[in-house]
Amino acid sequence: YKRSGLDQTKEKRDKIKEMMDEMSSLANKFSRNINENTVEFKCEKHELEGCFKEFIESNTQKDGTIKISLVSSTILQILHNCKVKKTRETVRELSLSSCKESNWDVLPSFLNKAEQLAKLIGFNNYAELSMEDKMIENPKRAAEFIQSLLDSTKDRVDLEVQMIKDFKLKSKDQTDLTYADIDYY
Repeated sequence: YKRSGLDQTKEKRDKIKEMMDEMSSLANKFSRNINENTVEFKCEKHELEGCFKEFIESNTQKDGTIKISLVSSTILQILHNCKVKKTRETVRELSLSSCKESNWDVLPSFLNKAEQLAKLIGFNNYAELSMEDKMIENPKRAAEFIQSLLDSTKDRVDLEVQMIKDFKLKSKDQTDLTYADIDYY
């Protein structure tokens, strides 16, 4: 009732609908930018050591160059199998920032609209509006839940990180542990 603005004047309800429509449009644009933005990764064969032969061959062009469209399946192929850490790091970074430029203005616009909408409806912020009808109920409970997860998993995470570091050393990899190592090891 309150979330949809039914307790507001017609003028406010119209403004709420307009803001929700704008947010929907921005969310669609954000998703479209992600779906339409495919990054191409170019490399040499030696930079894909450890990847399946068929994967390398299927991405080798007639002129011998290797060009890989970074979509989820190709990203995972490289992150899971490529022995070359620099390649894994590059692919990870490219995949995480693939549509950063096209969405640079979209996300802040969406967040500003969301904040304005929440305040118009009578909430302090969008987090309160978003959680009010959920089991978690409010941002304070969400933060407490996240902290409880962190507290309860810390020892296990520390153990697994140490296991990965130990395995890296056995594999003669003396480099610092990075996110690019997590999927590989």
